[in-house]
Amino acid sequence: MPDFKSFNLEHIIEIYVSLERRLDFNSLFDNEPVRDEKILLEALMKQFNHKVDVFEEDLYENLTTLGRARDLYSLCFIIHGESKKRVEIWINTHMLPDGATLVNYCWKRFCLIKEACQVIIREEFRDKGWDYPDASTREELKTLIQNLVKFKFSMSDFENPDYPLDTKVENAAEILAILLLYPIDRMVEDQKKHENSDSAYTNIHFLIAEKYKVPERYVELLFSSEDLQRVFSEIRLKRDDV
Repeated sequence: MPDFKSFNLEHIIEIYVSLERRLDFNSLFDNEPVRDEKILLEALMKQFNHKVDVFEEDLYENLTTLGRARDLYSLCFIIHGESKKRVEIWINTHMLPDGATLVNYCWKRFCLIKEACQVIIREEFRDKGWDYPDASTREELKTLIQNLVKFKFSMSDFENPDYPLDTKVENAAEILAILLLYPIDRMVEDQKKHENSDSAYTNIHFLIAEKYKVPERYVELLFSSEDLQRVFSEIRLKRDDV
């Protein structure tokens, strides 16, 4: 296994910049604020010659023996074929007691791209000769689910050598997903709105999240985390160098 310190925020920046250079986002989405998650998903998987299928099912009903599956929004499996790999993405359709779905529209969009980013990070590990933390057995999958529920997204712990590698990879996929769904060119304008807003009267994070149809949680993280602000700044610098 690689040193836990080997995988860090710099790798996330490199992966994003590489994807942006290979994919013409402006042509793909015609500068629309809401990026079509299905178009983006297909474009990402095509880069790695992967076929992708998306399934929607109540994971709580079908994975009860794994524990805490009700809290899991999505899962991704890679099936190795003769000519190409097939990626299966599963979205949890579990219903909450109030009748709402656990994964709403914004979260579904996010989960689809986040799981695709897991595949991309896996390819990055392979290219570097690192062992990817695959959950290939029932016990490994159970441990992964427990870790994902126990260790919430934490930028402060991301480069901590004691942070579980499977959770770190999950967090990296989350960062990549929000960067892919939230157009970086629009972030500068939104950041000014964020700085000028009176949070006591305006929920600017919700308004931005609603505009781009992404989870509010990650918009708030983008504007409050110094580490994510550094990621954002370094990506812009690398773009300017091209």
